[in-house]
Amino acid sequence: MRSIVLISIMFMNFVHSNAQTCNPAGNLVIFSNYDGGPLTINVDVDIPNLYIGIAAYEFCRVNITGTYANNVAGVWYAGYNGSNNHCNLAPPHATTITGVSPGITQIEFLPTANYQAPGLDTWIIYCYQCDSQPDSGNSPEQLIAYFSQMGPSVLRFHQTQYGCWAGTYAISAGGNCCLNFNQDIEGCTDPAACNYNPAATIDDGSCNSLNLGCTDPQACNYDPAAQTDNGYCHYFCYGCTDETACNFDPDASISDFNCDYSCLGCTYPSAANYNPSSTRDNGSCIFDCPADLSGDGYINTQDLLLFLAVFGTICQ
Repeated sequence: MRSIVLISIMFMNFVHSNAQTCNPAGNLVIFSNYDGGPLTINVDVDIPNLYIGIAAYEFCRVNITGTYANNVAGVWYAGYNGSNNHCNLAPPHATTITGVSPGITQIEFLPTANYQAPGLDTWIIYCYQCDSQPDSGNSPEQLIAYFSQMGPSVLRFHQTQYGCWAGTYAISAGGNCCLNFNQDIEGCTDPAACNYNPAATIDDGSCNSLNLGCTDPQACNYDPAAQTDNGYCHYFCYGCTDETACNFDPDASISDFNCDYSCLGCTYPSAANYNPSSTRDNGSCIFDCPADLSGDGYINTQDLLLFLAVFGTICQ
């Protein structure tokens, strides 16, 4: 059961100029655009429990750096994560997040927006303007509502633009979009519940003690421990799609361009180019004396016995 989110906008003020900090005491910063690209965020301000949200239509190469990078409590990407490469980046053409522990990162493909409004997308897909015009992707309010799920947070600033990210964006520089509004968010306020929403301010009676997750075995994020479907199954599975690679993923439907071939090599000890670290033979073995199976430098009865021992074996 999904939590129902209701956001009442009491007062709204759009700010389009640069270097704007909406709330100096805030700990949530949002970066959104359409083209994605290389986004380096310099955490140069001491902000405890800093949350960073990123939304884009195309993939982003996110890197967190700076003196206070250890203060970051969560980094989430949400959007279409398209492999279009308008920013001319090298593979992989999928969103990556570096510079912080993987345990506090999350990359979501079209997650359901927990704030709905007429004319706006029902999924988090992209946002490139400080406006709420219909049929133009997500509104800034939707991003604030979605990324506030990372933990107790107040918007510090929102940087939004259309084109590729370029250069380094310092937290101290602020953003270009501020929405001042009061919000009441309905949801589960019980921390012990599976569907606890840390951003919720009003309990809507939806708290669920059953394990929530994707219950469809065909989905990439299938959770065998889940007892109740949470509606967030997705079927775009990134991984190595090359069957000859060491890390071939039979469940992957989209290549992440990270196939590994380090396990391939010559696995026959008698070969001149035997590689003890190889676990899969690639047919590259070179034998100085091909029939010397025992490797003693002679072709004799021992070699014949070795041959007969494996005669009829199907080579893998």
